[in-house]
Amino acid sequence: MRTRAFAMTLLAGLAASSAQAGFGDIIFTDELTNSITLLGDPGGSNTLSNLYTFTGMGADFRPADIVALPGGDYAVGNNPIPVLDPSTASIERVTGLFSVPSHWTIASSDPIQFPGSMVFRDATNQLLINNNPGSDFVLPNRFEGVLGVDPDSGTVSEIFEKVFDPNEPRPRYQAGKQLWADPFSDLYYHSSANGGAYFTGDPGDANQGSQIYMLDADAGTVALAVDLSDVIPGTPITRIAGLVVLPGDNAGWRDVFITDLETTSLYKLRFDDTNSYVDISTVLSGLNNPSGLDYNPYTGKFVFASPAFDEIWQTNPDGTGLEMIASGVRARGFEFIPAPSSLGLLGLGGLLTLRRRR
Repeated sequence: MRTRAFAMTLLAGLAASSAQAGFGDIIFTDELTNSITLLGDPGGSNTLSNLYTFTGMGADFRPADIVALPGGDYAVGNNPIPVLDPSTASIERVTGLFSVPSHWTIASSDPIQFPGSMVFRDATNQLLINNNPGSDFVLPNRFEGVLGVDPDSGTVSEIFEKVFDPNEPRPRYQAGKQLWADPFSDLYYHSSANGGAYFTGDPGDANQGSQIYMLDADAGTVALAVDLSDVIPGTPITRIAGLVVLPGDNAGWRDVFITDLETTSLYKLRFDDTNSYVDISTVLSGLNNPSGLDYNPYTGKFVFASPAFDEIWQTNPDGTGLEMIASGVRARGFEFIPAPSSLGLLGLGGLLTLRRRR
């Protein structure tokens, strides 16, 4: 648990940001412009404003997820393609985003090879980062799993590592994707794109089932929560591309929302108070390349990117109100701006709870 001084620093940082942006506005990284962009009044005027452009980073710079840090700074992942040996990937820290922005590199190179989904863990002052360099690149120092990076010192820790074994029985962890903190425990929901029981014999992403695991960051272990190969009879979920976990309607239950690129759908999975899978339902189908699912706690809406079409969409959790809110951008990570008044109303506990879900 952080001290009250930490809480006040966090609140002050968020208040400074929200003073120059509107309630529920969206901050996102844009691959097309190598920038951080503000999407103002989402669902209304949908105004796009450049906040910061990364310069001097080399031709292969590719901004990925963005996460708010205590005090008002932001961490941004950089996952260039191809993945090189040694790695050119990095974690950048942006300060003064709404005043005089600048950035510096927190940590870079191996074992940071392809940083994807990130969450900030208050208990250890670490960014937990999914690192999945993919199977297309031969790397002598390959690391697949979850890394921990201290945003202040740059210290990199190996939280969980999975060494690929093609002979390991399915279902098996393979190609980790999203991370989201469980709202009722210190565990993390963590998706795996491949390795499910469904397998056509072709190693391509669309030919093997995705899965959801529970990550214990202290023990450095994962446990299978559900194999998505057969939760819908005859329709395997094979390309999970987004994951959000919210408290469910029943006490202690979780609603886990996922997007799948192959079925182009948004699903809701219910988990009970023991983190056991219960059932699944389809929220929306026929979506445009739904990727990067996130939740805006200040508007109560889901936000997702459509990178194949360079769009951003939002919808209510029940599937109503689906609308495109930006085009001509390739978003790869989202953060959200609270109103100054909401900081006091939420209180420290509520605010930290919202942040932990990232």
